[in-house]
Amino acid sequence: DCTVAVWDIGTGQKLHTWTGHKKGVHSLALTEHYLWSGSEDTTIRIWKPSGECVGVAEVHTGAVSALAVVGDRIWSGAGDTICIWDATELKLLGTYVAHDGYISTIPVLARTTQYKVWSLASDRQIRCWFTECSPDETASLKKKLERLQAVDFENRRLQESAKIREKELEEMAAKLKEAQDAAAALRERYAPMDNENQRLKEELAATKSAYEAQLSATEQANAELSNRVAQLEATLHDLQAENRLLSGESAVYKAEAARLVNDLKSFQLKMGEMNNDNDALRQHIAQLESDAVLLREDNVRIAAEMDAMGQKLREMDIIFKSRLSLITEVFKMYKRFENIERRLRSCQDPTITTAKEDFSANIGGFKSIIAGHYSDDELAHLGSSRHFFPIQEGKESPVKSPPSKGKSP
Repeated sequence: DCTVAVWDIGTGQKLHTWTGHKKGVHSLALTEHYLWSGSEDTTIRIWKPSGECVGVAEVHTGAVSALAVVGDRIWSGAGDTICIWDATELKLLGTYVAHDGYISTIPVLARTTQYKVWSLASDRQIRCWFTECSPDETASLKKKLERLQAVDFENRRLQESAKIREKELEEMAAKLKEAQDAAAALRERYAPMDNENQRLKEELAATKSAYEAQLSATEQANAELSNRVAQLEATLHDLQAENRLLSGESAVYKAEAARLVNDLKSFQLKMGEMNNDNDALRQHIAQLESDAVLLREDNVRIAAEMDAMGQKLREMDIIFKSRLSLITEVFKMYKRFENIERRLRSCQDPTITTAKEDFSANIGGFKSIIAGHYSDDELAHLGSSRHFFPIQEGKESPVKSPPSKGKSP
């Protein structure tokens, strides 16, 4: 299915699936650092234990049917060709056409030991024999080595995965730190506002306490005055009763009663003055509110006047631009008339003398019109001067004065 699958040797479960080949995978070879895979798509892919493809070799022209580890070399077979690679540097070392047919596999036999055997005989000759043999435990050692390589490969893959997880955790920690810094910045930003709110609350509480204290004192004073008035009224009543009983006996009691009556009147006058002060205060507050309404109306009126003034200024600007455009067109017409006049002057035909004189007279009238309608500043704007457009005797030079306030120019 064009993939390389990684399996758990103990449980038999598939752990990972590496994709990249476009056709079926026919061969695998495991080195110390990499896994090599050969495919029917003629490519060899080199994988890290983490599953990252670090290289794609496109040397063979046929399906890569065989891969073998030979020491620190990788042998690959495809078609009739064998390629030899450096397993560490991942470089191609050589390409060889090895067979006339299709290479199906590249088995690696165990390393053999070569011996020299000497034989001595009665024929006075010494012969040297070469023989090779391989130990019986080579196959088991090879299997153990392959298992150790597989375990080492899995360990490296797990280490690569752990590094990736550590990097992800570091990134998450950095993001968390940024979020915490942002939260701290927001808290610092809104801390002055909280302090201001707390200060306003304290001021409001203090004002409320002062008002309540003043109100309590006022109520207490009113209660005392009421008690005093009640006492005075009771005393007056008693004095009047005594006066009725002792009307002919004691002038002193009458004087005391009169004094108490005066005190009562003075207290009543003071209460009236307090009421008047309260009424004056309410009237002053009403006057302030009325003044505030008038100020708002004045602001609205001033804004309307400023809008009207802006509109008038825009209209003045439009009129000024229109006048400049008209001046430019008139001056262009005068220049065309001057060209015609020069051409008439250069013509020596006596039959058009009358036409020359009439055209010159018309040109003079046109110059008089221009001189009478346009100021020196406008003539200067057109690149001319009053020297070329003199004012007729008895007439004043048109001077463009600044427009008065509230009037169009």
